[in-house]
Order: sequence, then structure tokens, then C-alpha cells
Amino acid sequence: MMKKLIVAVAILILICTVADAKFTPKGVIIHEFPAGNDYVVIYSKNLTKTEIIELFKSAGLPVKNVEVSKEDGYNVFTVYTSLGEKVGILKRRIDGKILAELSKLGDVYIYIDKGCIVNGDVRLVERGNVQNLYKVVGYGDVTYKVRDSTLIELLVVFIIIPISSFILSRYYAMRVFSSDLSREEKLYRIRRLAILIPIPIALILAFLMITLNIATIYDMVMSYFFGYNETLFAIGFLGIWILIYVISMIFTTMGYLPYYRMLKREEIKPGKTTKYSILAILMLVVPMIIWIVLILNLPKNITSNTEFVIGIFVIFMLVLMSLSPNLVTLFQKAESLKSPLRDEIIEFCKRNGVKISDVKVLRDLPEKFANAGVSGILHKYVFLTDHLINKFSKEEILAVIAHEIGHVKEKHNLISGIYVIAFFVIWIYVSKFVDLSKLSLYSFMALWFAVILAFILIHGRIMVYLEYRADRYAAETVGRELYIRALSKLAEINVMKRKTGKLFNLLTLHPSIEDRIKKLQ
Repeated sequence: MMKKLIVAVAILILICTVADAKFTPKGVIIHEFPAGNDYVVIYSKNLTKTEIIELFKSAGLPVKNVEVSKEDGYNVFTVYTSLGEKVGILKRRIDGKILAELSKLGDVYIYIDKGCIVNGDVRLVERGNVQNLYKVVGYGDVTYKVRDSTLIELLVVFIIIPISSFILSRYYAMRVFSSDLSREEKLYRIRRLAILIPIPIALILAFLMITLNIATIYDMVMSYFFGYNETLFAIGFLGIWILIYVISMIFTTMGYLPYYRMLKREEIKPGKTTKYSILAILMLVVPMIIWIVLILNLPKNITSNTEFVIGIFVIFMLVLMSLSPNLVTLFQKAESLKSPLRDEIIEFCKRNGVKISDVKVLRDLPEKFANAGVSGILHKYVFLTDHLINKFSKEEILAVIAHEIGHVKEKHNLISGIYVIAFFVIWIYVSKFVDLSKLSLYSFMALWFAVILAFILIHGRIMVYLEYRADRYAAETVGRELYIRALSKLAEINVMKRKTGKLFNLLTLHPSIEDRIKKLQ
């Protein structure tokens, strides 16, 4: 399954790269964006940076920054400026006088999003996947506005994706429920659907948001009312993607939930499940938003320095890992475990060389699930679900906690954090030495998907190995028989299939119960 997935991603990248091969004109190429964060690429063999800046000033254009490079014997100047001006909420205009001034540098071309209607003295040169290329043939004003059909397509996305997610999820769960498979196998297949379906939904959403020019509409509306603010734009656009994604995931859950509830043989309330899903996504999104705000608002002389950015990310990750217990308690209902069990757990951890600040019980979860975890760097907290406490004996609970102590003793959380930092550093340097700006959005999206997939699969491999290490520590601490009994009971209480697929294991960051027991025998 994994090999097929990797091959499919490689083919996707190849297709996108070939399909995105573009004609690159030599002259003045305007990259027009509705938000006003435009840039102009100028190819010249004899002009200097000073001359370019003077010409922009004479045309009344602001010069935010100028980057200089070489390509095919040309000096290539990338000038960041603002060309277009808002005419209406969904309409923009480029002054013909500005185009006339820029024509002194060479033939003028404009990239404009393909979801727009363009009027003016321009001729279509090339149709692109995301932007069309126009050549300026006169020097009157050029206007463009979002097509009415684009707004309809946008509405369709908000309706079709959630509904199709619901229908597919309901149909699959119904087929699984009515099959002759065992109860554990049926639950495993529905859980596998819940784990795997976010990947295609995220990819389809990213594809549609680019294809349907949602960014163009969003940029026009936001810039019309608020002007251009880089931080606001980044957070808002991420928010749109998350909104559609959350709605789709809620509809997916609502699709399979009735059958999942019957198989679990317990009352699982849709409202509580929806709330828990939203909070789980927020736990991931909030750090992302904080990072975006941080990196976009630091001085440019800091963010332009690769080593500074890496250093900031390392500090950010360490702070995030230190505050992870606070994030858990912020988004989930948790309360301190009552003594004497709390004191016994803290003492058990202390005897094994780990100081625990507190033991928290997670209550009011959407379904009954026995589980445990440890979080934090400086101040460590043990988290137990109420179902684990209710169904396991004291010895079995300590056996499960021994596994978590193994994670702490061998610094598995730190290893996971180092892996994230290492991957970030590799991506930063790849971005620095490989000109990603040459890729179109489709190619970049395919590459980014491949990078994210590689990150997930490699991280999954590492975490599965660390789970085996923690299992071995637990078996040595409390005894192999007791720990194997605790693992078997986890599978029984949670109605889990003992042998699960490799891809499922990598995505859940845990090996199957059967594999874990075999490793201990």
C-alpha cells in the first residue's frame, strides 16, 4: 500500500511539472495580485538597479525592495511594488500611464488570475493553470474583475465537498456494517477511514482553492475593506482552508457515526464528537497561527537570515513542547486525579527516576476509550482517560504508565521534536538553494504534498520504533506478563483489531497490538 502511494505521488509530481512548463518572455513581466503585493520582473542586459528604481519613482510607483539575479545572460531585477488600484470590491485597475512608463524597459506582460475577465489593450499570450499571461499592446488602462461563474463555483465548493464527504462516508460505513466481518475488523475499517480521509480532502481542497481562484476573491475583498496586511492575509486564508476542512470532516464523521456507534455499543453524541474534532484541530492550528504572526512581524533583517530563522524555530519548538500540557488542558476537560491513586502514580514515577508534577484525568470525551500519555519538558504531566481508570486494575494502570515513563526516560518527545526541527532545517536550505519560484502553484503544491507525506511517513517510522522501545522498558519495569496483559486489555476494552495495516500504524504513530506483543515474547 505504501509503495503504491509513494509511486502515485512521484507520478503526480512528474505530471504537474510537465504540465506546468511555461513560456518565459524576456522584457517586463508584471505579477499582479489583488491585495497590492505585486512584483515586476525585468530582464535587461545593460540597465542598473539604480536606473530601475529611478524609473519606478518617475512612474509614481513605490519600491519596497529590489532583488537582482542572473539568467541566460540577462540581469534580472525583481521589484516589489503596488501597481493595481481597487475600483470595486471584486474589480482592479492598472493605470495605462504606468504601463507606458514600464514599456521604456521592454515589452510589457501581465500575469492575471485566470478566474478574471480582463479588459484593455492586451492580448492573451498563454493560458496557465492558475494565471493567464497577457501582452500589453497599447497603453490604455487595464481592468480585471472576478467572473460571476467563479463566485458560483466557490459556493459549490462549500456545498459539494461536505455533502460528498458525508455520502461517501455513509456509504462506506454501511457496506462495512452489513458485511460478514468481525466486530473488531468493522470498527478498524471505519477508524481507518477516519484516519485516511483527511489526506485526500486536504489535497482536493488545496487544488480547488487554487483552481477556483479563492485567493483572488479573498485578496480583493480583504484589501478593499482593510488594505494590505500580510499577517491578516496569511491567517485569514489559512482560516478559510481550515473552515472548509473542518466542515468536511464534521460531515464525514456524521456519515459513519451511526454505524460506528452501533458497533461500539455505546451512546456517542454527534455534538460532542463535533466539538472534540474542532478542539483537536485547534490544538494543531493555534501554534501554526502563532508561528505565522511571529515570522511575519519580525524585522526583515532577521527573517532574511536563515540561521536566525532556524534559531527562532528551535526556541519556538522548545516553548511549544514545554507548554504542551497547557494546550491539552486548554482544549480538553481535564482535572487532577484524586488520591490515593494519584499519590501512588507519582511515587511510582519517582521510584523509576521521573518527577511528575500532576496526574490529570481526561473526562467528557466523545467515546469511551482507554488511553494514557505524558506531556511536558520542564514540568511533566501524566494524562489518563476516565475509561482507563474505570476498567483497569491499579497494577494494570501502573503497567500502562510504565510505558509512558519509558518515553520520558529515553527522551522520546525530545527525539520527535529534534526530527521536526531537522526536517524544517532541510526544507529551509532546500528552499534557499533551489529556486521554488520557478515552479507554478500546481507543481509547488505537488512537491509540498510529497514533502508533507515524506515527513509523516518518516515520523511514523521513528515513532513506531520508539513505541517498541517504551514497551520493552515497561516490560522490564513491571514484568513481561503483566505488561502483555495490559496491552491485551487495551485491545479488548477499546474493541481494537490486534493486527492493523502498516500505513494505519504509521499515521497513528503506533504499531499494532499483535506486533507489540510479539516483540516482547
